[in-house]
Amino acid sequence: MGKLTTGELSKWVQKKQGKKRKSSAIVEFIAVKTFVAEAIEAGYSIKDIWGYLKEGGQIRSTYETFRNHVNRHLAANLAAKKQKPAKDEKQEDKLERSVGPNETELDNPEKSKPIGIASFNYNPKIDDKDLF
Repeated sequence: MGKLTTGELSKWVQKKQGKKRKSSAIVEFIAVKTFVAEAIEAGYSIKDIWGYLKEGGQIRSTYETFRNHVNRHLAANLAAKKQKPAKDEKQEDKLERSVGPNETELDNPEKSKPIGIASFNYNPKIDDKDLF
């Protein structure tokens, strides 16, 4: 074993401080969690938020790690954002009225258009007139 010096110790400490700890990503994310939640609610993409924070030096993690933390800790916010608001009863009534049959169609049932999608019937016998 060689001679131990404080110079070697200081080099080792500086080298060690330069490395990123695995747990530092979660600590950095929790520090900016409220900002990320507000930005998501404002409509910004997760990639844009990550790029802004990365450029500003608030986080040092990769995009994948950042995205995993967002999904793990802010999943409820993301789900609430994706849900659509419920329709009003007035809008549903208007929709039902516009879809219903007209009075003229009720008077002349023979001329009414078929409702629904026409079906396909397979016929294995080929007619010459059906060919191109």
